[in-house]
Amino acid sequence: LISGEVNWVGFIGFLFLSFVVITWLAVGWHRFVLMEERPNLIGPKMNFLLVAGYIWRVIIVVVVILFLSIPLGLALFLPVFLFASMEPSVVAIAAAVASILLTIIVSVVLLRISLILPAIAIDEPITVSEAWDYSSDKGWAIWQIASVVAVTQFVSQLPATYLEASVTMSVLTFLLGMIYTFLNLSILTTLYGHWVEERALAL
Repeated sequence: LISGEVNWVGFIGFLFLSFVVITWLAVGWHRFVLMEERPNLIGPKMNFLLVAGYIWRVIIVVVVILFLSIPLGLALFLPVFLFASMEPSVVAIAAAVASILLTIIVSVVLLRISLILPAIAIDEPITVSEAWDYSSDKGWAIWQIASVVAVTQFVSQLPATYLEASVTMSVLTFLLGMIYTFLNLSILTTLYGHWVEERALAL
């Protein structure tokens, strides 16, 4: 029992430490792109207040997305459950369509409110409502970006979905997850620079 408790404590500690490190790298990436702040020999400069502020805003984003995803998911998947007795292929297609719609809609909201993350990273915080306002007139562009995000998320989950548990599957899942994470960071940083700071996009 004691051993199990120690393992859980260690596991939670490892997850927390990993989250802090990823946040530190995210803050450094935003500052590198938006402020041209160069990393030192061991990585980005550590600013504990900015990292703590970033973590708090990640929590805010997660809470907002959860409050959106639960009722939206129920609304989209309820018809699928109601017609579960139909042809399995039809149900599978309906479930896939519902999943895609849910992912894209959530991605749109996620992209819009997540502008608060690069803002705090460069120490120019904005509120969720301000982030929403900055992205309010972007129309079709944000739906296109959200579709790309949704597709990359789907691809990053393929190994865990279709491969048997193995070292290869774990490595692939980790690598694709990191690529997905930093692709999203790059998209978010670019959107902040273009929409909030009104920088021209470099083509």
